[in-house]
Amino acid sequence: MYYFALCAIAKDEDAYIEEWIHFHSIVGVEHFFIYDDGSRTPLSKTLKEYIVSGLATVLRPPQPTDQMRTYTDCLRTHGGRCRWLGFIDVDEYLVPRGVDDIRRLLFMKEEYAGLAVSQVFFCSSGRVSRPAVPQIQAYDECLPYEDAVNKHIKSIVQPKLTKRALTGHNFEYREGFYCVNEDEFPVTSPHGYHTRRTIQLNHYFYRSQQDYEHKISRGVVFARENRRNGAKYTLDQFYRQADLPTIRDETALPFLPALEETLAAKGPTALTARRKQYAQENPQAYINAFSGLISQNAPDAALETLYQAQYAFSGNPVLLLLFAQYAMQRSDLGAAELLLTRSIRLAASPMAYFCLCKVYFALDKKEKARKIALFLKHQMKNIWKDFTPPDDTAERLLPPEV
Repeated sequence: MYYFALCAIAKDEDAYIEEWIHFHSIVGVEHFFIYDDGSRTPLSKTLKEYIVSGLATVLRPPQPTDQMRTYTDCLRTHGGRCRWLGFIDVDEYLVPRGVDDIRRLLFMKEEYAGLAVSQVFFCSSGRVSRPAVPQIQAYDECLPYEDAVNKHIKSIVQPKLTKRALTGHNFEYREGFYCVNEDEFPVTSPHGYHTRRTIQLNHYFYRSQQDYEHKISRGVVFARENRRNGAKYTLDQFYRQADLPTIRDETALPFLPALEETLAAKGPTALTARRKQYAQENPQAYINAFSGLISQNAPDAALETLYQAQYAFSGNPVLLLLFAQYAMQRSDLGAAELLLTRSIRLAASPMAYFCLCKVYFALDKKEKARKIALFLKHQMKNIWKDFTPPDDTAERLLPPEV
């Protein structure tokens, strides 16, 4: 099962699709479901090495020119293989901010059905011909963040909580579940207020004039549907954008060295090697690796091992409890509270309850802590008598007569 995969629809994107795959692999995407909308050189040929390596799956749209049906097909046909599935285009790049792996952000949003990511709309940066460098280096001028176009969002969803695509931007979810932005504010349409504190979607819509002329000759992907909405590409649009006020955005540049390194290796070899760096066969192997890194005084590598364990064995209560205890050790009490709550929902262990009691006490949520202490003392007597807490936190919360 993939923790995080992407779905995209592509047509004649030979010049950029490998770069797109490499970039997103670097930031945490594990697999790519790509629907070929009639490319002159079939994507099954262009991406043959990536398909053989298990990194990509190339498919035909269930019905040409129908974007929503294609997205819904991916949800229903392949969603069961993914914890999270994002829906973007090949000229769009999901760029994390403050972390180097999008899965870290998604891991903290598992209580929600979807994450809405705000667009940052890039212009041509004055380029006439296609540059010889990656897009994240070539294009660094975007429309101001407050521009209306940057209110558009794209969605990363949990397929098990998602019913169907409503547009290319937003989805319908199961009753009681919904999509939020990074601030955990509900997003129910293709638009939302712009926010980019932890992640943004770089949309390289124009690229160079050469690229835009290619876009015109290629035609609008899913042309029938877009004609209904009046969508059409013209060279006048390209000329007009060149005169728009822009600002500089270099958010993606920290990923340039890794992108250049993997692209230089040709094909998926370097990407699969990166993926294997932390891979272990089972939860206990991750626990052993974590313990070894702690003993070697390598806290960052130990933390990364815990994250990788969650991606590989999502929903394992023992791994969640270990992660929560490490968060407590690092004084990240908010994360510890969230992880312990998840662990208890999966398996109500006395240790998880006791740790949550400690966290509530440290967060000055003493009434909640006291309730857990009472629960442990009275509702789990048979377990409690054989359970020795690491310290006397729970006892200190109870009056002597309890």
